[in-house]
Amino acid sequence: MSLVQQQPTINGNNPGEESRKVCAQEVGWMFAKQYYNMMNSDPSRLYKFYGKKSTFIQGTEGEVVRQANGQQ
Repeated sequence: MSLVQQQPTINGNNPGEESRKVCAQEVGWMFAKQYYNMMNSDPSRLYKFYGKKSTFIQGTEGEVVRQANGQQ
């Protein structure tokens, strides 16, 4: 069996509409926009952006902070 890598696609709003390829820069932009919108509107739901192997550190320079692992 051979594995084929596919480019990410975004489906249109209309059923049956053709998908279009999305470049990595656009995926990154969409992620950042959703992440920061949620961080401002409902930070308690930010865990949804992280998986079991993710790490997150937040603080200011020189501050001792705890690292969050996974979906803590």
